[in-house]
Amino acid sequence: MNQFKEDLNRELQSVSLSKEKKQLIATKAKAKLHNHKRRINLQYRFVLAIFTIFAIGFSYLLWQQEGPASKAQGAAPIEPITTTTWSMLTNDFSKAVLYISFFIILRDLLKRRLQKSGKGLPICVECGEEWSYREALKQSMKNTKMTCPYCGQIQYRTKKSRLKGGMLNIFIPFMIIAPQLFDNILLGIVVHVSCAAYIMFSLGPYYLELQKKDPINDPLW
Repeated sequence: MNQFKEDLNRELQSVSLSKEKKQLIATKAKAKLHNHKRRINLQYRFVLAIFTIFAIGFSYLLWQQEGPASKAQGAAPIEPITTTTWSMLTNDFSKAVLYISFFIILRDLLKRRLQKSGKGLPICVECGEEWSYREALKQSMKNTKMTCPYCGQIQYRTKKSRLKGGMLNIFIPFMIIAPQLFDNILLGIVVHVSCAAYIMFSLGPYYLELQKKDPINDPLW
């Protein structure tokens, strides 16, 4: 028995991957690393752009508040800082920045929770390959059968992941309420739709889980 194990280990050690297989593995690893770095860079640029816009807008509002006061002669004393801050918060621009910042923080909290629970991009149940973010996003829009981009096998989304992914749609009904926070209703609609789409598109692929059988045939109990 020991001789058989030694012979088997010797045979396994002598097996080597072909050059094409090695090249394919290296290409996939580089592609995954590139996609990961690209997502991080896009998120960093988006957050940096938001804070830059906020800083510029905040400086502009301060300048607008100080301009008339400096030109007026014999005017009343300068208003308290709290009054100035409150007047800035009533501005649609400030509301938009705060609203976007809230969704960015919410998205990061949800993403961190997914990472702690071990959730990642979907993995094919046939070939075991991890789908790319772009492919998972495209497939997550479907409610029917899906095709693996690597092995071409047909798979289905699990009922559990469909329910969890549907929870991201909770922001859609708020499109009626959220714009009322803004003086410009159209601006409120644009801001809310953009924020809701940002969360749905950035987190949707991570709620996608696959199975071989069509869940419509599963029993209800």
